[in-house]
Amino acid sequence: MTREVIFEFKKFGRSVKVTVLDCETLLEVTIVGDAAAGEAQMKKIGLQKLEYMLEKRRQQALDEE
Repeated sequence: MTREVIFEFKKFGRSVKVTVLDCETLLEVTIVGDAAAGEAQMKKIGLQKLEYMLEKRRQQALDEE
């Protein structure tokens, strides 16, 4: 499934803060990493965290039913 997401990158010295926003659910996750890792690697890690949090949210909703 393809999701529309927005990435925001903010560099702080040798670190970069990446915020990933899922446009459908408005769920936002943030990671911080070494700026030398590169944009593609940071996007990959950010998407992995977003997918993890979306699954966690789905599981919590199922547990509440």
